Amino acid sequence: MGSAEWKNEALKKFFEVFFKTAAFFAAWTILLRVFGLSRTTAGRVFLWDPALTEVWSQLLAFFSLTVVSFLSVRIVERGRLRTRIATKAPRDALAGTVVGCLWIGGTLGLLVITGSIEFGESQSIGEPVYWVLSVLINVIVREYLIHGYVFTLLRNRYDDLIAVAVTSVIFAALKAGAVESGTVSILFAFATGVLLSLLRIYTNGLLAPIIAHFIWNAVGCLVIGGVSLGDHYPSVWKETLSGIDIISGGELKFEGSGLALVTTVVLIDLVVILINDAREAKMKTASADGADGSASGAQRAASGFAKIETPHMPPGSELSSARRDTFVSSGAEKFTGTIDDGKERR
Repeated sequence: MGSAEWKNEALKKFFEVFFKTAAFFAAWTILLRVFGLSRTTAGRVFLWDPALTEVWSQLLAFFSLTVVSFLSVRIVERGRLRTRIATKAPRDALAGTVVGCLWIGGTLGLLVITGSIEFGESQSIGEPVYWVLSVLINVIVREYLIHGYVFTLLRNRYDDLIAVAVTSVIFAALKAGAVESGTVSILFAFATGVLLSLLRIYTNGLLAPIIAHFIWNAVGCLVIGGVSLGDHYPSVWKETLSGIDIISGGELKFEGSGLALVTTVVLIDLVVILINDAREAKMKTASADGADGSASGAQRAASGFAKIETPHMPPGSELSSARRDTFVSSGAEKFTGTIDDGKERR
């Protein structure tokens, strides 16, 4: 392929991915606007109950995303792209839980050590089940929006690096208040996108990033009050963050804090190590299986050639024994050569 043809193919692929991604987000936004008109109606039905209204709002976002994702996968892609929820559910759930706990725990620990956070008196949350459900649906929507169809499309057309970079930029751009709050909040939002994308790659599914993201939002918002999902969300504790904004986070609290950014970067390194270890183990297993298959194949070939030749040899014939050995050796070499050639071609 010449350079001109290569450039044409590259441009064609770029515009294909760009327009598909843009159309996906545009369609979702339009549906959100259409279904969003029901939010006021929901407020009247639920007697302006903030918890139920929020659950209804998140359900509308989820329904809109489900419709757009279905159309994108089934009609645009004709079923060729699929996003798995989990490949190994116990492992994926454990990975998401460990990362989520280290994420929120590490950030909180650094804030406590530096004396940047103080807790007031605890208080009860009205309708906690609805608030937790609202946070869960919100996380599912965000993860499937970023790491569902769009991530799978980028990974399929390009590679893991491009998929992580592009979706992380989109994640940061969609994070409310991140761009307006300064460099640290932008870097944290981007690093969060990278961390969740790497979890998506490590487990090849959405379950792990959903669980990690849910733990960060649920504990950080509903329990500690250090993660802002909106002024209407309650929290068990009313924390007070003090010190310079680069440490305390300013208006974005945890998500604008440099300590949270440090914790996220450390976790990114950890997940990268896990991905590399998993790939090395897979390569070693494949190499070992290939070597075992070649050896056993050569043995089966030799045994087979011997069985074919033996019935035609007169008992006790030295000449027949020599012919047999020559034929078996030749056959084994030919079979082994075929296997080796096959490996080189692959």
